[in-house]
Amino acid sequence: MVRKKGIDVSFWNGRLTEKQYRRIKRDDIEFVIARAGGYRGTVTDGMFENNYRQARAAGLDFGAYYYST
Repeated sequence: MVRKKGIDVSFWNGRLTEKQYRRIKRDDIEFVIARAGGYRGTVTDGMFENNYRQARAAGLDFGAYYYST
């Protein structure tokens, strides 16, 4: 079994910068999974685009999910 370490990010984490994502990568985090939307009627997460751009610029793998209840 292959295991990788990752983090879950969304609007609630605030605006993360490429510098912060580079620091995250140095801490052996290999991927980011970000909320694309779906929390209490919101269509998109306000930080999704930023999280995608900054995480990819820092060289992290990236995935997304849509939260629903």
